[in-house]
Amino acid sequence: MNQTTDSVIRAEYQRLCNVLGLTPVPLDIYIYVSNPDTDAETATAFGTSLRNATPCYSGTKRIIILPMCDGDEHPERLPPFPPFTWLKHDDAWPVWRIELWHEVVHQVSNDLLSSWNPKEPGRARADQTVSDMGHGVGWFQGVCRVASVFAIDPDLLDRLLDR
Repeated sequence: MNQTTDSVIRAEYQRLCNVLGLTPVPLDIYIYVSNPDTDAETATAFGTSLRNATPCYSGTKRIIILPMCDGDEHPERLPPFPPFTWLKHDDAWPVWRIELWHEVVHQVSNDLLSSWNPKEPGRARADQTVSDMGHGVGWFQGVCRVASVFAIDPDLLDRLLDR
């Protein structure tokens, strides 16, 4: 990954921390290694396997893990902040940004609301779908906090950040 991509993601995270009142945690940003025959290092400096393609917020380790996968856009400049649209398929929301904001919502749930539980059951949404495990009531409390800061509908933000 180039230095610009890393810098852009870190700058977006810092803007989120500033606006949301979060204490930054380390970001483990790396290129996911999908080829098991490759001779690449097996882990990042933080100990994350380069074969891990799943973004994650760890409240116990106090880290956000952001693998960049094949097909992900590698940002070269900081996008407008706050975003000018809240629609998932808009240019304002590349995969890296959705994943970062998603993990920041988990951090908000943990750090500011003490409601984060990675094993909490999913919840029924207004559209009759059910969220994944770890994205229940505690997750939605984080969504509501972030949505209130940006003056948007929490259900819209929840849909945007849903994987």
